[in-house]
Amino acid sequence: MGELSRSFQIIINSFRNKNEILEEMVENRTLLYEVLAKISEELINAVSIDEIRSAIQNNTGKLMYAGQLRLDLNRDNNESLDNDEQFFELIKIIIDEKKPLLLQKCDEKVGINLCHNLEGMDAKSWMGVPILKGNQVLGVLSVRHSEKEKAYNQEKLEFLQAIANVAANAISNMQLYLDLDYEKQYFESLVMNFPIAIVATDKKHKISIFNLLQLSF
Repeated sequence: MGELSRSFQIIINSFRNKNEILEEMVENRTLLYEVLAKISEELINAVSIDEIRSAIQNNTGKLMYAGQLRLDLNRDNNESLDNDEQFFELIKIIIDEKKPLLLQKCDEKVGINLCHNLEGMDAKSWMGVPILKGNQVLGVLSVRHSEKEKAYNQEKLEFLQAIANVAANAISNMQLYLDLDYEKQYFESLVMNFPIAIVATDKKHKISIFNLLQLSF
């Protein structure tokens, strides 16, 4: 009878553990959706990389340790706008493979080269994810922990990728805004230095720009 009672108790404890895990998963997913909604809201009017990074930094900490969060944008030839020698090799791997990278600790599974990168940037654990727009890598979002091994796991990696997916639209819009602003400044420079008088109007036929020098008498 005692053996049967112990067997039932093991089964009951097993169900309790599974329920606790399931409840924790639901809580984590709910928190993720709340964080994504908050980041999306703050990114609506973001027009600079600092504003985008700030919105992510302020909210990611609710899901994981993000005190050393980085947002590195990608240029042609795999050059980062925020190029740091300690991080560049890891960032380049993610950009080239277009896949996330999770380094929970430095051991033989990680390999000598990646261990060297972890030690070089004084990190016990690190993870990074690509910021993708279609098939284009806009950049890399990464976090690291300097004191704790296995600070991140597969679930945290998925959470970081979800945040990067939200950030992708904001970064794409920011780059479009910067391109339009550059074209506007270039066009204005051409008009102001053109050797003949030019007057440009908008759709409502209001003067938007004119060559003051050439129109002077």
